[in-house]
Amino acid sequence: MLTHDIPGPSQGTYVRQARDMEGDDARPTETMLSPSQRHLEWPNKWVYHKAGIACLNSLNLGYDVGSIGGGALLVQDDLGLSDEEVQIFIGAASIMSVFGALLAPALCDKLGRRKTFVTSCCVFISGIALVICSENLGVAILGRVFTGLGIGLGLAIDPLYISEISPPWHRGHLVSLSEISINTGIVAGFLMSLCFYTLPMGINWRIIIGLGIVAPSVLLYFAMFTMPESPRWLIANGRTPEARAILKKAYPPDVNVEKVVSDIEDVIHAEQSGREDGWKPIYKPTPSVKLMLLAGVGLGVMQQISGSEAFIYYSPTILDDAGFTSRGVNFAFMCLIGGVKLGAIGVGAYHVDTTGRRPLLMISTGLMFVFLVSIAFVFPHHNLVGLTIFLICAFMAAFSFGVGPITWLGVSEVFPLHLRAKAMSLCTLGNRVTAAIVANTVLTLSNAMGITGFFLFYSILALFSMWYLFRYFPETRGRTLEEMTAYFERAAIMLQGRTVPPYKSLYSDPVLSMEEPTTTTSALHSGIIETEPAVVEEKSGNVDVVDAKARQGGW
Repeated sequence: MLTHDIPGPSQGTYVRQARDMEGDDARPTETMLSPSQRHLEWPNKWVYHKAGIACLNSLNLGYDVGSIGGGALLVQDDLGLSDEEVQIFIGAASIMSVFGALLAPALCDKLGRRKTFVTSCCVFISGIALVICSENLGVAILGRVFTGLGIGLGLAIDPLYISEISPPWHRGHLVSLSEISINTGIVAGFLMSLCFYTLPMGINWRIIIGLGIVAPSVLLYFAMFTMPESPRWLIANGRTPEARAILKKAYPPDVNVEKVVSDIEDVIHAEQSGREDGWKPIYKPTPSVKLMLLAGVGLGVMQQISGSEAFIYYSPTILDDAGFTSRGVNFAFMCLIGGVKLGAIGVGAYHVDTTGRRPLLMISTGLMFVFLVSIAFVFPHHNLVGLTIFLICAFMAAFSFGVGPITWLGVSEVFPLHLRAKAMSLCTLGNRVTAAIVANTVLTLSNAMGITGFFLFYSILALFSMWYLFRYFPETRGRTLEEMTAYFERAAIMLQGRTVPPYKSLYSDPVLSMEEPTTTTSALHSGIIETEPAVVEEKSGNVDVVDAKARQGGW
C-alpha cells in the first residue's frame, strides 16, 4: 500500500490517497480528514513547547500592565508625584509602543523572528532596569520609554511566530494562547502587588516592577539558544531545507510537507507582488479596499476606545476613589478583577467559532455600555462598594469574551495577502495610538469631568463602538481570505450609488447575508483542488462513496 497526501483548502483539510498495488483492478481510494477531525488531533509536544516559549513575550507584556498599576501608586507615594506626573509615568510606555509597533514589521523581515524576540527582550529589560534604579521622575520616565519600545516591538511577534510554526487546523487554538498569556501576566502583576506592597517604601515597588525582568530573561535565553526560526522567514530568505526540517517536526507524519512548503512559497510570492505597489493600494484604495480598511482598522481602534486597557493601568486609583483606601484590600480586588478577566477569555474562545465574530462583538460592546452607565451612577456611593466591584468585574468580563480577543483574529481575516502586511501595520498603529491617547488622559478627564461624567463619557464611546462594528464589520467566520476578498468586492459593487441608513449594516443586503460557499467548493472554483474529491466512509467494513459536494450541501 503506497500513500501520499494532497493538501486541500487552507483550513487544513487533507486528502489521503491510497492505492492497492495488488492486482489489475487496483484503483485509488480516498479518505478525507476534515477540519473537525484534524481539530481532534492535539498538536504535538514540540509545537506546544515552541508556542509556550513564544507566549512568554505576551506574559511579559501582561505583567507590565498588571504590575505598573499597583506599582505606580507606590511610586507616587515614594517619589511624591502628582496625578499628572503619574499619568505621564504610566502613559510614556503606551506612547513609545506606537513607535515600537512601527519598527516591528521591518525588524521581523530583516532580522528574522528569533532575533526580533532577542531585540525586544533586551530593550524591555533595559527599560525595567532604568525604572527600578531611578531616584527621580526623569530617569523613571526614560525607563518607561524603553519599556514601551520593547512592548511595541514584541506586541505582534509571538502570535506571528506561533501562526507560522503551527499546522493551520490548530492555528486559532495556539495563537489564542498569546491572549491568555497576556491576561495571565496581568493577574501575576496584581498578585505581586498584593504580595510585596507591605515591604519598606522604595523597595516594594522596585521589587514589584523588577520582577518583570524574569519572563523576558527566560525568553531571551530560549530565543538565543533553542528556538527554531520561523519556517516562513527561512523560505523567504532561501533557506528552504532548514524550513522543511522544522515543518516536519510541527506537522503530523501523514502530511505532505513538500506541499506545505509550496503553499508558503505561493503566499510569499503574492506578498512580494503586493510590495511592488508600495502603499498606493492603502492611500488610494478601491471601493472594496475602503470597506476592508473600515472593518479592520476600525476594529483595531474600537478595541481601545472604551478605555479597558487604561482601566487596568489605573484600576488601583479607580478602586481607591471608590473607597478602598486600604492598599491590601485594593490590591486583592485587583486580583479578583484580573481573574474574572482571564476566565472570560475562555468563554469567548469557546464560542467564537460557533457563535461567530459579529454576535460576540455586539454582545460584548453592548454589555460594556450597560455596565459603564451603571458604574457611573453607582461609583460615587461608597456604601455600594460591593456593587461597584461587581460592575467593574462585569465590564472587564464583557470586554474579554468579545472585543478583546476577537480584535486581532478579525483583523487578520479581512485583508487579502498582498495587502495584509501593510494593513496589519496600520491596524496596530491605530490600536496603539488610541491606547496611548486614552492612557494619557484618564486622570485628566476624571478630574475635569467628575467620576460620573468620566464613566458616562466612556459609555458613549462604547455605544459608538457597538454602532461602528455593527455597521462596518462583516461576519468572517468560516470564510477563507479569498472568499472575504470576493465578499468585499460584491459589497462594494452593490453599495455603489446607494445610501445605507445609519441604523443599518453595510452588509445587511439579503444577497450578502446568504451563506457563503463551503471551503471545499470554494477551493474547487479557485483551483486549489482540480477535481471534486470523493469521500470514503467505512461502516462495518463497507465502503460508501459519497459525492463531496452533495455531502457538504453544495452552495
